[in-house]
Amino acid sequence: MATSFVEFKGYGFWAHDIDLLIWLRFILGELKEWPSKGVWLQVGCIHLGLDKFLISADRESEIRTLAEKTLQKLTNRTGALSLAELNAMDFDGIKFSQDLPIQLVATIGTLFIRLLAGELKTTASSKIDYWYRA
Repeated sequence: MATSFVEFKGYGFWAHDIDLLIWLRFILGELKEWPSKGVWLQVGCIHLGLDKFLISADRESEIRTLAEKTLQKLTNRTGALSLAELNAMDFDGIKFSQDLPIQLVATIGTLFIRLLAGELKTTASSKIDYWYRA
């Protein structure tokens, strides 16, 4: 299973690509309902070149608030994301074979928010003590 390092201001976390993609899909869903879409949000996606994208405190704050709202909605759900829901997301032909516990995606959201808030101080070479999936 492929992984990516999500980095911001020299710190970050490792995530399984599919879990990260699902988290970002939930953020994009929330973005559709977001009341204050600046020009930089109207493109309809969030580029993970966070250091190049979040160049002001206002942008950092807005994305962190969006992520917090997304995480709250996600954690209000119980159980798992169903196989039907996952396959409906259509990630370039990726087909899921089982439901996915919501906690896996919520962990990505929590790490993402902590990273944006400056609370996560791990680097690509840090011991991974936040791993959520075998």
